[in-house]
Amino acid sequence: MCSVNSKAVRRPAILLGAALSLAFSAGASASRDLWDPVPAADAGKNELSLPMPCGGKMVFRRIETAAKGPLDDVRITVGSDDRGSAAVDTGGTTYIGGSFSSKGGRSYWLGKYEVTQAQYDAVMSDGKTCPPQGDLPMPKLSKLAVPVVKVSWYDAVEFTRKYNEWLNANAADALPKEDGQPGFVRLPTGTEWEYAARGGIAGVTGRDAPENADEVAWSSPKSNGRLQLVGLKKPDASGLFDMLGNVSEITFSPFALSKVSRPHGQASGFESRGGNYQTAGSGLFYGLRTEHGYYSGGKEFRAKTLGFRAAVGALALTSDKRLQEIKKEWDSLGDDSNAGDTHGGNAGTVKKISELEQKLKRQEEILKKNRELTEANRDLKESGSTREKELADLQGELAGLRESLVAVQKDLKSANMARDEQRDSAIVANIQLGAFLCSRIADQNIKLDNRDRFNAMRKDMCKDSSDSSLCTPEQLKKLDDDRAQVKAVLDSLTDYYRSTIKGTAGNYDLPVMESQREKSLLYVSKMPFSNLTGYASMYLDHLKAAYGGSGDQDRKWISDCTSLAAGSKK
Repeated sequence: MCSVNSKAVRRPAILLGAALSLAFSAGASASRDLWDPVPAADAGKNELSLPMPCGGKMVFRRIETAAKGPLDDVRITVGSDDRGSAAVDTGGTTYIGGSFSSKGGRSYWLGKYEVTQAQYDAVMSDGKTCPPQGDLPMPKLSKLAVPVVKVSWYDAVEFTRKYNEWLNANAADALPKEDGQPGFVRLPTGTEWEYAARGGIAGVTGRDAPENADEVAWSSPKSNGRLQLVGLKKPDASGLFDMLGNVSEITFSPFALSKVSRPHGQASGFESRGGNYQTAGSGLFYGLRTEHGYYSGGKEFRAKTLGFRAAVGALALTSDKRLQEIKKEWDSLGDDSNAGDTHGGNAGTVKKISELEQKLKRQEEILKKNRELTEANRDLKESGSTREKELADLQGELAGLRESLVAVQKDLKSANMARDEQRDSAIVANIQLGAFLCSRIADQNIKLDNRDRFNAMRKDMCKDSSDSSLCTPEQLKKLDDDRAQVKAVLDSLTDYYRSTIKGTAGNYDLPVMESQREKSLLYVSKMPFSNLTGYASMYLDHLKAAYGGSGDQDRKWISDCTSLAAGSKK
């Protein structure tokens, strides 16, 4: 056991009365769990709880990415074109994969809360500085359940090192495994942080900032210029607390400027994410980044607004078997075999280039052997020397040609891979559109049914009613006109649905569409505004029937979509 470094364990200076007032005004109870103050309903499925010294724990949320194989990744939008500084925060695209295999796709784990003072003390003191046990009253919480601050990038990395050391010595089985290899605690990358802050799969095409930042973030002036307890605000779409505001969060990534739509090539200091309690609420957005030097004034840089949260990741090359899987996946990238896709250009070009490159390689080997034989046959003397030079020159030309073919092959694979990614993204968007249209058709058809029932009741009433004000020719005509308007909208939606199905069937082959079914359904299932999963599956079934030459089936489409709405059975 090592002694506790007094500089390694720090407590934020908070006025107790102000902390109590703010916490209670935010709806906190008089006491709550120190390690997981807001238990989640889906904890069993989407949370990982790792033990800590002092009988504590750290809770992580699963962040799904929709990537499948170990070499698969997903293109995402980061930054913002409308907020921040152009050279710092301009929007662009990057890619995210995930460290762990899971049912829906690959995923990683990110801390549910910012690392608190209690957690930091427990790990950095090797379990010697422990908080009181059980639910704690607010005075205790106000000192222990706030994010640790005034930590440097090196302090944060050292925390993860010591925590990994403790876990491997005391609770190795608690660590999640990938391909049989245990994961490890580390700082998140900037991309991992922003992807999770945007809501993961549910937020990849969403807004650049929360609609109501005050609900999820402590910022100025609502924070009263002070650090706040973790977990008092609402969780975001990923189930994480305080991703924006409270403290700026250290990431593992070095800071880089934005150069239009890509990162600049210079890596500088480290970047923090999310802003803090001193940041104006209007200035908070998911792409907010700040550059910090690792050192300032000859000392490790620390700030009263700077903290961190932890992540759990895993190795990429976990075994020889995994390496072979990755190699196989690599070989298939951009191979333009176009299996099941007749819209992808000339099939097999990459393979043909590869075969030609192998032939040239064999010719080089033959020439090399001939050259060695010529060198050995010194009786030919002058003629042998000439022959040797000719063979050497030819070998050099073939080597240069083979290198050129390898470069062309790599460029072609890269272009094909980009094409395939764009095609797959378009297919996912197409399926989302089909799901939305199916749901709108269902709503409009229900509205039409309700209108028909209402009109029938009104007309029956008018047969026996003496109330002429509701039964005038004008009123009865209005009933028919209203019904016609509802029917016109339904017809327009059905026309759009039909054209979408026909256009999709003409642009993409069925195997290619089916290859994106699982990913599309996963994306749709994460949409926050509506459950469109059933409609997406229905659209894919209708599309599959269209490939089979079923023709227009407007009535069936309307009936099928309507059967999914509001528990209706038809």
